[in-house]
Amino acid sequence: MPEFVKVPDCEVLVDGKDISGLLRSRLVSLSITDKRGFEADTASVTIDDADGKVSIPPRGAKMQISIGWKGEPLYSKGTFFIDDIEHSGPPDQLTIRGKSADIASSFQELREESYHEKTLGDILDAVAGRNGVSALIADELAGKAIAHMDQQNESDMAFMTRLGEEFDALATIKEGKLLFMPNGQGKSGSGQALPAFTIRRKSGDQHNFTANDRSEYTGVKARWQDERAAEIKTDEKDGAETQFLAGSEGNVKVMRRLFASKEEAQRAAEAQWSKMKRSGAKFNMALAVGEPGLFPEVPVTVSGWKPEIDQAKWITKQVTHEISDSGLTSSVNLESLKG
Repeated sequence: MPEFVKVPDCEVLVDGKDISGLLRSRLVSLSITDKRGFEADTASVTIDDADGKVSIPPRGAKMQISIGWKGEPLYSKGTFFIDDIEHSGPPDQLTIRGKSADIASSFQELREESYHEKTLGDILDAVAGRNGVSALIADELAGKAIAHMDQQNESDMAFMTRLGEEFDALATIKEGKLLFMPNGQGKSGSGQALPAFTIRRKSGDQHNFTANDRSEYTGVKARWQDERAAEIKTDEKDGAETQFLAGSEGNVKVMRRLFASKEEAQRAAEAQWSKMKRSGAKFNMALAVGEPGLFPEVPVTVSGWKPEIDQAKWITKQVTHEISDSGLTSSVNLESLKG
């Protein structure tokens, strides 16, 4: 008996009008790239227009896309603003490209703001409120105390990116919500653990594994300036507190920046150490049979490669899904979690 072959399916709405029926008979290719952080997700749809009967949608129109397999529930991949249209031929084809519609233009306006004796949650709620979105903040981050922080000639998007780096957190806008959660923990915006995917080598097509020596560091040290005592503090054990060492003694990286408070120094050292532990190896693969449910931050286990690859803890960094004559395929970029 021949093996059952999955048939890809999609649903596409342009400004609320369902054009899925048109696509099913004319689709040349559909590609979606789901990225982490404030980098915009992208979508591209190419349609056969050999008979000249396909209408060109207006730029700025909203395109909602869901993908998956025929006979199964489809996975929503978000809403995209159409910002680029191309008609080429022969044979005549129409290509529509869009970027994620979640990030309002107000996030890119330069601002001057100061925050004094606030929690991280207070600051993020303020940013979300003035941009007309709600905030979903991980509990372990929302209560972090911030003595003082300035936003000087800086957009909210750049400010959120900076906060993400300082707290080693994922800062992004998805489905009208500002999400802020620890990097590499495999959690949804509501803080729930995401179910892990298992990818076996027989599901793959091509792969590329790389590793570097960043993991040779055993920890990170930070310094801060006590302005009242005009004294530089470190985490040496000669009376100063040990909380400024993230990791352990040995081959320690000392951060060059001199921080304004012990809280900032501790926060920066811990974030840098967490990032270093996570950036030791990368594993990219192409799946001949796609996984439309995959998206960034999903934990992944792999099987069938070298022991060093199979035994690593992986998390999804970027995913590209494509529907074409080859079926539904997925390209997955993973990074390792080491500690």
